Amino acid sequence: MQAGTGNVLQDSFERQRGRYAVHLRVAGVVIRLECSQEGPAGVLLPSLQENQIPAPPGEADFAIAIWEDEEVFTHSPVIDELRRYRDRVSVSHQGSRHLFYNPEGEIFCFIDTDINRAWYCVADRSALPDYEVCTPMRFLLHWILAARGLVFTHAASVGRNGRGVLLVGRGGAGKSTTALACHLNGLEFLGDDYVAVEPESPAHAFHIYRGAKLTDDTLPRFPELSRRLHPTNKTQNKNVVMLNHSDGPIVRSLPVAAVLRPRIGGGGRTTISPAAPSVILMEMATSTVLQAQGGGQHILSGLAALCRGVPCYDLELGGDFGEIPRSIGRFIDSLGARG
Repeated sequence: MQAGTGNVLQDSFERQRGRYAVHLRVAGVVIRLECSQEGPAGVLLPSLQENQIPAPPGEADFAIAIWEDEEVFTHSPVIDELRRYRDRVSVSHQGSRHLFYNPEGEIFCFIDTDINRAWYCVADRSALPDYEVCTPMRFLLHWILAARGLVFTHAASVGRNGRGVLLVGRGGAGKSTTALACHLNGLEFLGDDYVAVEPESPAHAFHIYRGAKLTDDTLPRFPELSRRLHPTNKTQNKNVVMLNHSDGPIVRSLPVAAVLRPRIGGGGRTTISPAAPSVILMEMATSTVLQAQGGGQHILSGLAALCRGVPCYDLELGGDFGEIPRSIGRFIDSLGARG
């Protein structure tokens, strides 16, 4: 990894016209997005909308430059080397510096946590894939949050009366179906695919994205969300929806009272039963490490602390779609009664 990569990227960014700033607060971390007028910020910001805040009086904790510059991808020796491998994501780590290149959508990220700066450049914002529009800048947010002891976790989260649960598991396990059914039936929604977790007791989860992904097969089960469809390049055959408070409450943080592992059952009733924390940890940590692209030890130790501190359960999803949020709501209430 070249030490001068940040300088090259900063030079490219400073040549952009019409720069402006947007501020986010994610899990208490204030991030200044330095955006170019003709750049991808307008594509990335809708999913991050709930985190936007007015400009703070002091310095932000972190800064990310965001812009579009095709020349960076055609003239940079670093990217030129990575572009030789058109079929794979490239990741590199060197101390506090972390580099990420995704050939799908031509996305190049570079972050240095020692100086609290990052750069996010794309060749063409119109080519960004569906998952990047739904859950943007995952690589950068993972490292920003890790520097503050938080875990960028592959999980959904919902709650009731200010008490939350994490929904964990591999893709297709039922996390999105469960989270969206709860969102549309009065439960508090924190996230569909990724949340930030403060693992030490008392554990908390924090909202990052309001975007959610649904397959073509699953979308008809949520006719209420058809008006929330967001235009994207369907590179993974997923529909992106941007959730809205008018459909159900969206919250910024929740204490974690339990971890649930959804499974699509055989059509009976929805049931919740105790599960071995080691099994839940393995599945949650494996999927998170694969998504995060680095920092595996930090992720594993953080999620292990979480599973030691809160109870773990299997959630068998029954065939009655409306029963799922009712069952989870009753379960969360029962945790309060026990505690």
